[in-house]
Amino acid sequence: MLTRPNGPKLHFLIDESALTRSVGGARVVRGQLSHLLRVGAGPNVSIRIIPRTAGVHPGLDGSFMVLEFADRPPHVYIEARRVGLFLTRPPDVEPFTAGLLDLEDVVLNGDRSAELISSSREGLSDGAPLAEEQS
Repeated sequence: MLTRPNGPKLHFLIDESALTRSVGGARVVRGQLSHLLRVGAGPNVSIRIIPRTAGVHPGLDGSFMVLEFADRPPHVYIEARRVGLFLTRPPDVEPFTAGLLDLEDVVLNGDRSAELISSSREGLSDGAPLAEEQS
């Protein structure tokens, strides 16, 4: 879907701490970070990192997705443990869209984000080859 000529435009904001959380071991995390770099290099995907130095920010309350459409107002999707919730009423959606604007003030630009993802990947030390080195 991401490589289609008219594929969706995706803009991800990821907290820096997610880059170093070892879930599945260094080899798995290394593969995930390599995948982020590949996907983020595409023309319709933006991956930006919220640095630790940002301190308290709206994303700390939990992850959320703002879905924007050409023909209707934005929706928000929130997911936690075993439940997902769509918010569609403007008064419910507005704090999330405002939070995104606040996050835009602190996220790293695309190049700096890619550098941070790459350095996090290189910092993993289990001796496993990088994902793109594996055949």
